[in-house]
Amino acid sequence: MTENETLSTWIKNSTRDMVALETLLTSIPAIAPESGGNGESEKCAALEAWLLQAGFSKSQFVHLDAPDTRVKSGVRPNLLVTIPGKSDDFAIWVMAHMDVVPTGELSLWESDPWTVVEKDGKLFGRGVEDNQQGLVSAAFAGLYSTKMLISICLSTYVIYIVTSLIDTPFVYLARWIFNRFMKNENNHEMC
Repeated sequence: MTENETLSTWIKNSTRDMVALETLLTSIPAIAPESGGNGESEKCAALEAWLLQAGFSKSQFVHLDAPDTRVKSGVRPNLLVTIPGKSDDFAIWVMAHMDVVPTGELSLWESDPWTVVEKDGKLFGRGVEDNQQGLVSAAFAGLYSTKMLISICLSTYVIYIVTSLIDTPFVYLARWIFNRFMKNENNHEMC
C-alpha cells in the first residue's frame, strides 16, 4: 500500500472519531468577552482531555495563557502541542483557534447551534467550520504523524497551536504566544 493509500484508509477509518470531536467541541460555547461570552477555557480543557485520551502526552503540552480579567478563569488559553522530531532546528507551526462568534438570532437556526447535526454528508453547528475543522484537522494530523511515524515529522519539530481567539480583536495574542515560545524566530515558519 502506498503512503497516500495508507493515509486515505486512516482518514476513512477515523471519520467517526473526527465527527465525535467536532460534536464535543461544538457543545462547548467559546465566545469572547467582547461578544458577551466567558472565553475558551472550558473548550480548551475538553480538547486537552481528548488529546490525552487519544494518545498525546502531557509533556507535549505547553500552556501560554494570556491574562484576561474579563473571563471567569482569568485567562485566555493558548495550548501548544508539540511533536518532537530529530532536531528542533526547524519547526512547522499549525494554528487553529477555539473561539466562535455568537449564534445570532436563534430563530434563524434550524436546530440547536450547540449540537452538531449531520445532513447530506455535512456537519452543521456553531463553529464546525470556523474553526473547529482546523482544530480537528490539526489533532488528527498530529495523531497520524505520531502513530504512523511519518518521516517529515521525524526530521522536524511540529507545533500545533490552539489559540483562544482569532474571530475577535485581541491585538497582542500572536505576539504573546511567539514572544514566550520561539527560540529563534528565523528557524520557524507559520502555516
